[in-house]
Amino acid sequence: MRRSHHALKPSYAIICPKCAEPVLPHRMCTSCGTYRGKELRAEKVAA
Repeated sequence: MRRSHHALKPSYAIICPKCAEPVLPHRMCTSCGTYRGKELRAEKVAA
């Protein structure tokens, strides 16, 4: 009873609307670099 709040909660992923990859909530998509419809990560430009 004392440590009943220490149980792990299941994590869930949402689907990125741009690239349809699974993303953790409140995180930037690692595959396309968007967060809430805005481009956060600029693509690398070949020099």
